[in-house]
Amino acid sequence: MPIGHGAGKLLLFGEHSAVYGYPAVGIQLSHGLTVSIDAGACGSGWVLPPLPAPAAAQVTAALDALAPIATEFGVDEPPGHGRVTITGDLPMSVGFGSSAAFCTALLDATIPSLSSDRLRFWEAAHRLEHVFHGTPSGIDTGLSIYNGASALYPMSPGLPTRSRVRLPECTLLVGATPRERSTAQLIGAVRERHDRDPRGFSRGMATLGDLAERVARGVDAVALGAVAGDAHAVLVDLGLSTRSLDACITAILNEGALGAKLSGAGGGGAFYGVFVADDAESALQRVEERLANARVEVSTLFVVKLTADPAK
Repeated sequence: MPIGHGAGKLLLFGEHSAVYGYPAVGIQLSHGLTVSIDAGACGSGWVLPPLPAPAAAQVTAALDALAPIATEFGVDEPPGHGRVTITGDLPMSVGFGSSAAFCTALLDATIPSLSSDRLRFWEAAHRLEHVFHGTPSGIDTGLSIYNGASALYPMSPGLPTRSRVRLPECTLLVGATPRERSTAQLIGAVRERHDRDPRGFSRGMATLGDLAERVARGVDAVALGAVAGDAHAVLVDLGLSTRSLDACITAILNEGALGAKLSGAGGGGAFYGVFVADDAESALQRVEERLANARVEVSTLFVVKLTADPAK
């Protein structure tokens, strides 16, 4: 029975502005998904684990799209039916790249030779992710496949170009709140903002792009926190935060973070704060208590340690 793994991602900088050609900076997470396919479990069709209706339809479409890709890569009998198992510790649908992780895990299970050629792996995962996002940027799948930290420069209509990023040694306190709006709704709201105030919108996107580029060139932990705060202010101005996200950011800052921001599309979802050394570890429980007292629902909260070693 083929088994594959796909890593999640955390987008540090460049959300929304990457759509307009500016760079994004993010990291691969140790959290991920494992996918297995038992082709002998049923004679036809796919048997899926319990999933929300939209996700189940997308997963089925991705499985159906897998066979022609696998055939291109020399797999003689790619699975066309079977029982699919999805496990892992990656929170779903809150901005950690779960659809990209599923695509990479599915390919890893079916075409294990791809892991030795990351660019071809990325291209194949990008093709599969069209099932989940009609015009994916390629950023999430790139961060899922490449270790460590990366800067990704959009090159529409193809994949972004990628460069390694050396981040400072520090810790991130990472979490997520339930999504209040879909990614499509958020992108639509951003476009409406553009239509109302084109000049102001362009300045905001340029600022987000400049901040991402600054981090890509290299910063220390204090500067990383400051840049996170600056980027979050722009995203708030764009209407992408929520009361729950604001409460999470405030709680993190009150526990000594150097800076904090939302991550991803916004409207709820992922966020992170930057801490020196191992301070995020000691802050985690206190942040949990603050949010519980404020009755803010958090779906996950964990610590990520950054090292100065660049991605490979």
